[in-house]
Amino acid sequence: MGVLIARRGLATGAASALVGGVVAACSLAHPLSDIHGTRDAAAAGDPSSIAHCNDGAPGPGESDVDCGGECPPCGIPQGCASDNDCVSHRCAGKTCACPNGMTTADKPSPSNGARQSCIDATEVTNADYKAFLDGCAADVRCLAGLGLRGSCAWKTSYAPDATGACATTFDPVGRAAYPVVCVDWCDAFAFCRANGKRLCNAWGAPGPFAQSWYDSEWLNACSFGGTFDVPYGNATANTFDPSYCNGPHNGATLAPIASFSTCVGGYPALYDMSGNAFEWEDACQREEGDGDLCRVRGGSFLGSEDDLQCAANTTRTRGARAPDVGFRCCAG
Repeated sequence: MGVLIARRGLATGAASALVGGVVAACSLAHPLSDIHGTRDAAAAGDPSSIAHCNDGAPGPGESDVDCGGECPPCGIPQGCASDNDCVSHRCAGKTCACPNGMTTADKPSPSNGARQSCIDATEVTNADYKAFLDGCAADVRCLAGLGLRGSCAWKTSYAPDATGACATTFDPVGRAAYPVVCVDWCDAFAFCRANGKRLCNAWGAPGPFAQSWYDSEWLNACSFGGTFDVPYGNATANTFDPSYCNGPHNGATLAPIASFSTCVGGYPALYDMSGNAFEWEDACQREEGDGDLCRVRGGSFLGSEDDLQCAANTTRTRGARAPDVGFRCCAG
């Protein structure tokens, strides 16, 4: 993959500038019943059945080869004429691009011209999550989506836990730039879906429970395509350093997003992939209910040194809520 691009730190106040990088869900982007973010075949006229969408050549009604227009949406960095032509829902300069607030990462196995995907530059914040809750309360699709996926049928609310160790963590005003924590897997999945994204998985499909960087877009992004053991690794140093990220060696308390300018990578402008808060991943052992084991990635301010490695395979039950578990979203 070559030498890792030089790290870029955040200037003072950048954490607060990043709040709101996730699209506010006042108007939900998709009905939550569309479980894995695929275009509704009926609404789109079943684009997979249109001959010119499968002929391997550019044609009328397409913005790039076999995609866009009346065909399935295009990946990054394929061509586009409007946001609707892109899986990422963002067309910039006639090229599909990552939504604002997201970082571009290479795919290990490009398909249909889509060579890149997107991952949130930071963990989802309290301010972001409050916008989702406000939008959910005002949109019947959000409420109707509760329970439509069998493994989340037990859900009655997306509000973070506010008891015990979680009593003071969700404060969208006083702690706006802090990662939202005390949310379960279903909360994270619903937030990403409502914002036109997905809980990070295997590039648009639920990830296998036993994963490598090749089939986990989160792990791929953290490790720079399987190159490094820690996100801040580089061509000359690829070892754990307790001072780089917000792990248990740095005060054992949650910090605002992007507080550690050294905790950047695997890809440029990607923050806190190690420490601060564990992050839910759409990779679960089974699809039964709140007791399913699901992956959490990246370690936390309370985690062990082993948890802070990119490839650490830590799990929590789907319904678990803890003061050191949050999430970020992927797209594209």
